[in-house]
Amino acid sequence: ISAGAKWAATATGGGEAITWWEFGDPGGRPLIALHGLGITGRSFAEQDALFRACGIRCIAPNLIGGLASPQRDARSSDLSATVLRLADHLGLARFSLASVSWGTLPLLGVVALAPARVERAGLFGAFLHGSWCAEEPATTSGLHTDNRRVLAVGRRWPWLLYPWMQLFHLLSADAVMRRFCDARLPPAERATVQRGHPFHDSFAQGWRECAQRGYFYLALGWEMAISRAPGFSLAEVDAADVELWVETGELDNVHTPAMSEYLARHVRRCQIHIVKGQGRLGCTGTALDAGLARFLAAASG
Repeated sequence: ISAGAKWAATATGGGEAITWWEFGDPGGRPLIALHGLGITGRSFAEQDALFRACGIRCIAPNLIGGLASPQRDARSSDLSATVLRLADHLGLARFSLASVSWGTLPLLGVVALAPARVERAGLFGAFLHGSWCAEEPATTSGLHTDNRRVLAVGRRWPWLLYPWMQLFHLLSADAVMRRFCDARLPPAERATVQRGHPFHDSFAQGWRECAQRGYFYLALGWEMAISRAPGFSLAEVDAADVELWVETGELDNVHTPAMSEYLARHVRRCQIHIVKGQGRLGCTGTALDAGLARFLAAASG
């Protein structure tokens, strides 16, 4: 189910085993792409044609779930360090970054830890750490019911995430995708979760791939994003002086526009782009193609 993934034991980090995928132009400009929770680096295969057309070598590490094995006490910054060790292994002195949803936090950690190595960063469906959301409740106003419940439980009783996610992971990919649908999801995005659509098939494959390591990764990922200190601050991200391109949909009730606006208030070199008519699945599939194309065009300009 993970055929095509690459593997290496890094020279630093105690010989840590890292797995990743590569898409696009093998000789192109390097872009390290960080996936969301419940999928793996393989999800960026959907953008292979775009990366080839733009002369981009996309390197997409598996950070959690599937072939990845983060430590039980890992923080977001530990996954950021894994990304940097992969860049060292591949001989990448400088690179651009892109993230989807949950990948926001390890991306920001890379910026904070190694600003001199990051050319620019594109965040699609930027997702805030739970402690930052707690500082400003408006960031979660109108949040999708499922996410509001996970956030509330993760803040108060993080240990409950583990039995809860054990049950949640018993759901089929179809059942999970049905939970994406609510009144805020635009019709065009609702169609993407139907059987036969490329996004449906890609997500279903990612869900099965993540399941190879059981449910644990899902609870750990949520705990890292909600209640476990990220290991860096937004003040450090701001001091890094790296340009952030942040896109989210005006109708997104998971990666809310208020979250992007929060980032822009705390990081001076942050450009936010609110896409009209776009919902929570606007950071996937063909919508992600469009966002990445805008980011890459701006970067080359």
